[in-house]
Formats: sequence, structure tokens, C-alpha cells
Amino acid sequence: MNLAHEPKHTYMFDEYEKDQLESQFDKIKFFSDVELGMSMQDMVLQHKVLSSIFMPVCSFDDSSAKNQNEEYVAAIEGIIYPWFGVNYRIDRIQFGTEHSSKDLVDHSREAVLHAQRLSNLFVDEARLSGNEFPFVSEEAAALAELNDRDAHLVQVPLIQSRDNLINSELYLF
Repeated sequence: MNLAHEPKHTYMFDEYEKDQLESQFDKIKFFSDVELGMSMQDMVLQHKVLSSIFMPVCSFDDSSAKNQNEEYVAAIEGIIYPWFGVNYRIDRIQFGTEHSSKDLVDHSREAVLHAQRLSNLFVDEARLSGNEFPFVSEEAAALAELNDRDAHLVQVPLIQSRDNLINSELYLF
């Protein structure tokens, strides 16, 4: 992956020095099952509303791209609010060992440490929220209701068929 900014100007990676983070990124094979992506350039220049809410933090390294602006966005974070997004599977790095030989997910020490760092950030930010349920059973019911909906399906642009919905994992706190 390639950084879009100095780590100290991001919230996701502000504890790293640039050379330390780039070295870590170079050691990890990031797994993404994304079929479509958005280039850094398109996010900033064509999607003005999106880029007023989120900033791209890093992109997937693509040796065929002329420059980093043509590479696909790998991670974003909110400009004002503590909203984060990664375009790769940090859950599979830590827990998805059953299909490693097929999907080539990196389970190296560096990959696990990276995934745990991001997971801890997401959980810590969620804990700052004042939202809570008075009873565990109400929270479980709300989560079950979310799973029953198609809220995790995203329509692919320019494709109108329901067969072309892409499953996207969203965790909202």
C-alpha cells in the first residue's frame, strides 16, 4: 500500500513514523475481494460530497498505474467525524485461516499486528459513543434485525439488476 499523507496527519496511523509504516505495509500482502474500486483521483475530483466527508489515507500499490492518483483507495477516514473504512479484510487476517491456501490471506506477524491495531482503534472509537442498549437482549434483537435486511448489499453503479449486488460488510456503531 502507498500512503496518501504523512502518518501524523491521519488518525488511523498517527502513532507510526512514515518509514516504519511503509516498511510494515511492504511486508504485508493485503487481501481484498473487491471487484470494483475507486481511484484516489476519482474520489477527490469526481465525488465531491464523499471527499468532503472522507479523505483517502492510502491506496493499493499498483505497478501498472502511472502514479498514485490512479491507484484504488485502500483506506479512508472521516475528516470531521471518527469514521473509518478499509477496503481489505482485517477480519480474515486474524480469523480466516480455514481458506488460507485458496485465498492467500496473509497471516504473518506483521499482518496480524496491523489488523489488531486497526481493530482496537475501531472498538475504542465505538466505546466513546453514548449509544447503548439497556439490556443485552435488546441489542441482540437489533443486531438480528440488521442481519435480516439487505443493508449490507451495495448496488454496483451502472448495473441495475439485483443479481449484481455486492455483499459489503459494514459495522456501524
